[in-house]
Amino acid sequence: MVPGVEAWQAGLRAGAVFGRYELVREVGRGGSGVVWEARDLELGRPVAFKALRVAGEGARERRLVAEAEVAARLSHPNIVTVLDVGRSDHGPFLVLEYLTGAPLADRLRAGRLPLREALRIATEIAQGLAHAHAHGVVHRDLSPHNVHICEDGQVKIVDLGMAQAFGRRKVEGGTPESMAPEQLDGAPEDERTDVFALGALLFRMVAGVSPFGAGGARVASGIEVPEAPALARLVEATLERAPTARPRDAGEVLRELQEIAAALPPLTGDGPSLARIRAPARRRVTLAAA
Repeated sequence: MVPGVEAWQAGLRAGAVFGRYELVREVGRGGSGVVWEARDLELGRPVAFKALRVAGEGARERRLVAEAEVAARLSHPNIVTVLDVGRSDHGPFLVLEYLTGAPLADRLRAGRLPLREALRIATEIAQGLAHAHAHGVVHRDLSPHNVHICEDGQVKIVDLGMAQAFGRRKVEGGTPESMAPEQLDGAPEDERTDVFALGALLFRMVAGVSPFGAGGARVASGIEVPEAPALARLVEATLERAPTARPRDAGEVLRELQEIAAALPPLTGDGPSLARIRAPARRRVTLAAA
């Protein structure tokens, strides 16, 4: 049992009230905390209540402060909004805007996405990341679970608990299949760490599979998209092992994504287009990508 979790488990129940927030139902959990739908008793609106559960009292406090500080610096339609931060007898918590819809991870379980949809989602992620990078913040844990697709289609980047504001001590961790080589090696990180993770996400959205296997081993050397050859070049550039070979930041990726989307030929009929994955041994596997 992680220290501090038992106390939260005793308090996390429907009807429990923390300050002005009344818990309604649990909606998700992960390594950094448990998220409940809650009701703001003063404003009468639904919110997301995140009870932090990082090991060690000092570590929990640092995680809370780090996430609150980062959130306070960022205000963008493609980044989840943190509304409040506080403490209870059970531990620290964050209050965020309540999101409908589901994580991108749920969409990807069904396989690849249509090309235009993948480009739209990637563009919105890049918009949020570009805003973060412009304010000196690197997310450091961009994964399908940390990208939320709202019911109206809007894309939100969530879970800033792993984010590193420049000048702040970074928190160790991450999602292995989305981690850049410098993260796995414990080397210095910057915006290009997020660029790598965005490239891995885009690859997976278009191809339906991850370019990496267990322990970050590369299982595909690249991808070809006949309708958008520039997309293949961009994805490969984002996944370069050397950070200096990648686009400098999300703003640079965003500009290229917008140009690729604008040049995409009109779709004809309902038939799928073809995306081809290049395996490391140069054996090609052909996949249908709508």
